[in-house]
Amino acid sequence: MPGRIENETLLTKIEELERRLRNLESSPQAPRRSQRGGSFRLIPADGNPAQLLYFGDYEDGDDVEQFGIAMYDKTGQIIWATSENQDGIMFPGDMSSWIVPTPQSITSATFVPIAEMALMPRSHSAIYATAAIIVPVGTTAEVRVGDGISSYTSTITVPSGGNGNVILNWKHPFGIGWDQPSASALLGWQVRRASGAGTITCYPPRGAWWTSDIWGATTSPGLSFV
Repeated sequence: MPGRIENETLLTKIEELERRLRNLESSPQAPRRSQRGGSFRLIPADGNPAQLLYFGDYEDGDDVEQFGIAMYDKTGQIIWATSENQDGIMFPGDMSSWIVPTPQSITSATFVPIAEMALMPRSHSAIYATAAIIVPVGTTAEVRVGDGISSYTSTITVPSGGNGNVILNWKHPFGIGWDQPSASALLGWQVRRASGAGTITCYPPRGAWWTSDIWGATTSPGLSFV
């Protein structure tokens, strides 16, 4: 009798396993799922408390609540992040180089390109750069940045005797993403003499930081002088 009971128990368990397997194979598949609110956290298999990724609600580097995706390194620092409230990648920024196609002494009343940069498909919503400029007393200068076609920052005036930096912090109008082509071959940093007879000394920006407009970039004016 004990052997018969054990066999019946084993058979019952096998039948139960077969039933569960049939249910699993016939259950509805969910190749696509959606999540509203909350967060999914990826942590290392070794139990290290430092997370590697947040999918959903997370706090950015300034302890501001965001909803998006954040990736972390082994020290717990955010190394890549997006947010539902921002265009493009929120962090990190990216650098691009400028070249100097013309002399840096400006007396022309028309805009002259001080530096140019090739536009490639972008992952960021803003661009940041600075360049020094010296304007003699009795003369004013105007500066703008644009693609040479239709997309420009506002034109700013550097006053008589101005000696400082033009700052580009521009929420640009160009497409963002993998499949977005460049709007133009070149992005130009342009300066002209607006009034007076003096010679304007313009330095090219040392670099350009492709970044997020979360850092205060504006569509207009996009430029300032300090």
